[in-house]
Amino acid sequence: MSFSTSFPRLHSISVDQGNFVEEVVVWKALGGSWNLQWRRKRFEWERTQEKTLVGSIKSVVLNRDISDK
Repeated sequence: MSFSTSFPRLHSISVDQGNFVEEVVVWKALGGSWNLQWRRKRFEWERTQEKTLVGSIKSVVLNRDISDK
């Protein structure tokens, strides 16, 4: 499922709507890390959703040499 379908509220307040993965990942010497940005501070219940989102994407193996699909 897509981010917008699984987390519609977070998607609606995301600065990164429509961006590719490569545009929301910061590459460091040890690999990539997610750089999610929000238009405003999240309410407490949205922070709970954010933790769920981060938990579901942290197992994704990022590879700088493979383009988004």
